[in-house]
Amino acid sequence: AGLCSDPSENPTCAATVGAMAETSEGLYVGARRGLFRLEGNAFVPVDADAPIEVLSLQADGNGGLWIGTLTRGLMRLRHGVVERLPPEDGLGISRIHAFGQDARQRLWMASDRGMVVGERHDLDAFFAGKRKTVSVTRFDELDGMASARTSSGHQAQLHVDR
Repeated sequence: AGLCSDPSENPTCAATVGAMAETSEGLYVGARRGLFRLEGNAFVPVDADAPIEVLSLQADGNGGLWIGTLTRGLMRLRHGVVERLPPEDGLGISRIHAFGQDARQRLWMASDRGMVVGERHDLDAFFAGKRKTVSVTRFDELDGMASARTSSGHQAQLHVDR
């Protein structure tokens, strides 16, 4: 079994690729059946404590990888370890369709509940065990969005210009 762009073309496909990102540690692809890393000429699954349904990926600029999931909130891969920031710990969203990072190193996340922005230092402190929760800012219809719901499916593009 392997990765492919359309599993209907090959019944042995393990996953349909929906997101891709490159870090200093390698090339990663995300799919509904997990996160995979290119090793040699093959994509191998990245170990996690539970299956990851990946919707989006974003390199963090420090060798790490932000992982947007279908139901498990925000995850981060750093030094071979996958960690999770669940919705109940301040993020408030379980589905992340796309990422963006601005010049102030804030992480922007497109979700089915609006745009959510988190301060990088707060997210890093949470993953380092120095914080129990994170604070985020949410933008939705009350802030001028036509709809709080953003696109789903394959990794959407999110561009942040400031």
